[in-house]
Amino acid sequence: MITRTRKIAILDLDTQGKVTERKTLPGSEMWLDNTVAGHLYPSLKVALVTVPTEMMEWNESANVADGLFNIQFDNTTYRLVGSGGGAKNGKFYFADEEHAPMLHARFQNWPEALISYFGIQTSDCKRIVDAEGTVLVVPDNELGTNDCRGWISESLFARLDAPSKAFYQFRLGFALENGKGSFKVMKADVAQAIGADIIIPESSCKPAPSLKPWNYDSRTDRMFTGPLVVGLREVSRDLLFSSSYTVTQHASVDTILTELIPKAREAMQSLKDAWRAGNHEAVVNQIGQRVSLDEFAKGVTKDELMRTVEATLLADGSGEICQHPYIYRQVDKLLAKWAYKVLTGGGMHLPGFALADDGFLFLDENGGVVSGSDWIPGEMALTSLTSARSLCVRYPVRMKEDLLPMMNCNRVGRTEQRRRRRIRQRQRFLHGLVQRWKG
Repeated sequence: MITRTRKIAILDLDTQGKVTERKTLPGSEMWLDNTVAGHLYPSLKVALVTVPTEMMEWNESANVADGLFNIQFDNTTYRLVGSGGGAKNGKFYFADEEHAPMLHARFQNWPEALISYFGIQTSDCKRIVDAEGTVLVVPDNELGTNDCRGWISESLFARLDAPSKAFYQFRLGFALENGKGSFKVMKADVAQAIGADIIIPESSCKPAPSLKPWNYDSRTDRMFTGPLVVGLREVSRDLLFSSSYTVTQHASVDTILTELIPKAREAMQSLKDAWRAGNHEAVVNQIGQRVSLDEFAKGVTKDELMRTVEATLLADGSGEICQHPYIYRQVDKLLAKWAYKVLTGGGMHLPGFALADDGFLFLDENGGVVSGSDWIPGEMALTSLTSARSLCVRYPVRMKEDLLPMMNCNRVGRTEQRRRRRIRQRQRFLHGLVQRWKG
């Protein structure tokens, strides 16, 4: 069960240098309980401060600058520590005076790193544990790693109580280092042979640490042993996405006429029939976001507005409650949003997968470590789809080049070509995943 007791204060700093607390709706609060920073520093206090981003007079700019040096709230003095990618939107993190220097040190007292990567420390994780263990940092592509993708041992992974046979997005804190990226699970015998509970590439460390040149025989020079915090942000699973105009705008005229327009008409007729028949479950399936049954997401608060409208539609068999002004307005908003997506995206639903690299790591018959990556041709991918081709989509889609055509490789046929069939298959064929070369 996820606990929520340590709230992050959300504040606004105006052009007069005055600080006020922002009122947040239930469910939109921010918490420290399941963050790396919250686990590393049990008494830490954090505030998220929003500053004006519009054009200001010189005296107003001075007021804002002075205010950032001395944030006082709830009998606590806060000092600027960084941003989580929201600097362009005027959002900055502050920590109490005691912990601010400690957080600065974690990012080598480097302002650019604090602005770019501090969000690692405040990312809300769905699973998080404190542990004692060893982290090995290797160059990218060594020991089967890849760009920001590493390994976690079976024993440490078991403590996270997450779904097995998947691909995991992680946040990590160890020594004075910060890590982010994704994990695969390595077998216990491999972890024991290498002597590490976690293996991550240098690209996962933000900022990059100063390390000795890589040599497998002297790998202990790159090991960090001691307390660590590891959290999981997301897990790969089979998903279904509604298409959008950013994708369909690149479709051919023939595809629009023969596939997109008929699908849109079909979706409209289906919703009309469900609404007239009072089949609210079918309505919710089309215009709403159903309550997740995903165990990994249990206890995670979702959009309360969406959940309220869904629950009302599903519980009301007669449809009379839809005449209530509040429910009517919210259903109207959902219908408008749905109509926009259908008219611009075509009403198509597409299978979606996480994109993972093809790295592998195991022990051979003699107990030797065998690893590798980037062995799948760049234009091919291992998928569960029966189609011959698919798209690797980079979001947000800004141009046609963000849609990369791929040839789908038959899993059975490809498996027969592998030198280490059983173990490599276990590491590659994960749930909700597409795997390809990531050179």
